[in-house]
Amino acid sequence: MRRVPTLPAALLLVCWWKCGRIDRRSLEVFAPLMLLGAVLGAVTVAMEKVVVGARGADWDLTFADRLVVAGRALWFYAGKIAWPVDLCFNYPRWDILAVSGWQWFFPVSALALMVVLWAGRNRWGRGPLVCVLFFAGTLFPALGFFDVFPMKYSFVADHFAYLGGIGLMAGGAALLERTAGRCLSRQPVVGRVAAVVLVLALSCLTWQRAAVFQNPETLWLDTLAKNNRSWMAHHNLACHYRLDPVRIPQSLFHFEQAVRLKPDLADAWYNMGIIHQHRNDFSQAHDAFVRALAIRPSYWEAHLNLGVLYSDRGRFGEALEQFKAARRWNAYSFECWFNMGNAQMNLGRPREAAASYREALRIRPGDPCAKTNLETALRAELGRADSRNP
Repeated sequence: MRRVPTLPAALLLVCWWKCGRIDRRSLEVFAPLMLLGAVLGAVTVAMEKVVVGARGADWDLTFADRLVVAGRALWFYAGKIAWPVDLCFNYPRWDILAVSGWQWFFPVSALALMVVLWAGRNRWGRGPLVCVLFFAGTLFPALGFFDVFPMKYSFVADHFAYLGGIGLMAGGAALLERTAGRCLSRQPVVGRVAAVVLVLALSCLTWQRAAVFQNPETLWLDTLAKNNRSWMAHHNLACHYRLDPVRIPQSLFHFEQAVRLKPDLADAWYNMGIIHQHRNDFSQAHDAFVRALAIRPSYWEAHLNLGVLYSDRGRFGEALEQFKAARRWNAYSFECWFNMGNAQMNLGRPREAAASYREALRIRPGDPCAKTNLETALRAELGRADSRNP
């Protein structure tokens, strides 16, 4: 959806390229599409912020910073289209210093190129300018002027350039035809061989790149080989390894690398806590869950597992507090209510425990453990009532 709003502008560019002007009739025809594009763009921006979570320190950029990001991204994508090697799923996130003079080279040179193409439109034709404007305009929503979630990891991603790249590739093909067309027309065999070689070379690159996506392990190992500071790759590879009991040590290593690169990565701390919890390492698990909660107090799973950790050590009062905290953030979790009931039973509060088990059964009707524990709590409460009223 990020690139859909640019479609009307792209179509208007084609009209200008073919006709040399954009008349009132063209504007009237494309007005509904432009309105629809604006609405879709606004919806996307809102979803990125509110639903996906594109907000916080990673998106606190000044307008000058965003100009630098946009200029650098344009040249980055142009370079990858012209020479598609060393492609990476997660490129390093640039350190943007708008006050640094050399970084202004990127936006200034990009704008200068467009000005030169505009000035030479009568000499070279409108095509080159249209190709560049199509490229930049289609990429505009992903150039950093709007907050999108992938900016958390990197300011650029290969898939953002898929549509915009059409402009540069069309321009490159036209340039190649103009410069080499006459020579190749005299020697058609050479032209055909060159075309076959080009297609084969690009096919080999595609085959090589596709192999990276065989499975999560090949993808994240390739990413780390090209960007060893990718905390996202470390974290995702660790999550993949965690599914295999034999590779738990590797999983823990990559979680540790992830938090070394990004200390505020709550998910990595939480997952390390789970590993230490399964190893019965109370101290390490406790510290990891506490770190996760310090970063994200609403992390109900961390509250829940910290409560389980306390329960396993017989610290039922502290466990109950954690289960209640988990319930505050997720009142629809069966585990929260069920574990609350267990803690309350161990604290000698069968009436409260019965209420918790009932809530657990309301979420997961017929659960045998909850039913059994509810019956036990009711019998305990009945016994206490009988003892008070002999």
